[in-house]
Amino acid sequence: MGEGLREREINELSPNFSQGEKNLNQQVPRSMGEGLREREINELSPNFSPGEKNLNQQVPRPLGEGFREREINELETLTRAMLNKQTLLDLIRHFTVFEKTKNEDLNTGIVSITTIKKIAAYHQYYAVNKAVESVIRASGLPSPNPSQPSPNPSLWEGKRTGKSREEKLPEADDMSYRGGLAITTLLEQVKELRKNQTPAEKIFWEVVRAKRFLDLKFRRQHQIGNYIVDFYCHKHKLVIELDGEIHNLPEQQERDRQRTQYLKSLGINILRFTNQEILENLKTVLEKIIAHLSPSTSGRGARGEGTIGDRKGGVLWHTQGSGKSLSMVFLAGKLVLDPHLQNPTIVVLTDRNDLDDQLFDTFAGCHQLLRQDPQQANNREQLRELLNRNSGGIIFTTVNKFSPADNFPTSGGKQRGDYPQISARRNIIVLADEAHRSQYGFKAKQVNIAVLASVRHT
Repeated sequence: MGEGLREREINELSPNFSQGEKNLNQQVPRSMGEGLREREINELSPNFSPGEKNLNQQVPRPLGEGFREREINELETLTRAMLNKQTLLDLIRHFTVFEKTKNEDLNTGIVSITTIKKIAAYHQYYAVNKAVESVIRASGLPSPNPSQPSPNPSLWEGKRTGKSREEKLPEADDMSYRGGLAITTLLEQVKELRKNQTPAEKIFWEVVRAKRFLDLKFRRQHQIGNYIVDFYCHKHKLVIELDGEIHNLPEQQERDRQRTQYLKSLGINILRFTNQEILENLKTVLEKIIAHLSPSTSGRGARGEGTIGDRKGGVLWHTQGSGKSLSMVFLAGKLVLDPHLQNPTIVVLTDRNDLDDQLFDTFAGCHQLLRQDPQQANNREQLRELLNRNSGGIIFTTVNKFSPADNFPTSGGKQRGDYPQISARRNIIVLADEAHRSQYGFKAKQVNIAVLASVRHT
């Protein structure tokens, strides 16, 4: 029962066949949903007839598998990361050296000299740029040339690097950024104030703009809540106000008091200076800002970072064979050019004569990068002479040459072991090789040596 009905249905669907013939091409009815897939494929491939199959049609993949094809390949990573304008120019200018190697043919005795170009590896490039930032932070020196930004590309984050505007701005939940207001409502007033800056504001802006001062991002005429502050550093939540004579009026002083109270409720600190201070004694103003940003304690900052002006540059770790000598060359080359450091003197410190000679030879072969010839101190007197300079220079010495001479005077309360001041400059940078042997717990090592010597003599 029902078989004749099925045959009649098939014959009605195939009018070119007689009732006794069967349509060999007639497909057996499929389960629910099977015919839908073929119809979808045929609709997506109009060049194929309904009965044909598209052999190139891909079978639907499991969820998530298609994302693998969208991964960034090595060439795209190279193009976007290393070959962007800032990084590429930095690599060419500060991280490329030419080393000459001497090879002698044992059979003929002919000596050949080969020049090899070496470019910093990723770990060297990243570590050196971070070390430059740390040294600048430790020195606490503002740039003497406000028109010249720092050559360190790692300080250009958010500038022409493809970041969206949302990525550049602080987190949305940081409500103190605009005083709890999601929308800036004083844009016209801000634009007008920026166009009509006072002479003092123009001078200060040239000093702090584009991270020229301590690599800090300052904004001028910035809205916080219903107020517009003169200059604002969001990293330290610091407002700098430059006051004219109008701020001496009682009614203006009351407005300033309310304004200060509101900003402090948001956790923001305010430093006020008169226009006269900026025009006549800018250096003192900058020193006061540095003193405010530097805590009175000697503790370390967040994530192991030091504090501004603490003169502690940090530690740069290397494993054996990772290119430590060239990393020191790259670091010295960038430090001598950084405007914040005002043509510093670099002291390369080792604890053994063979290391001193080895590093000196490496630096001497990189004259083009360092733009000067290094000098090697042979004794204590020569070291003092080399350090008695106003600026510049790369000096190699061993740690024992800093100890006082045997005939160092003990009068005036001074005792053997006291170290006389060699220089009062703030831009002398010491790069200590193998620092774990000579710079960690130096006083404790001196005590141990003294105790050991006394035991031997007794």
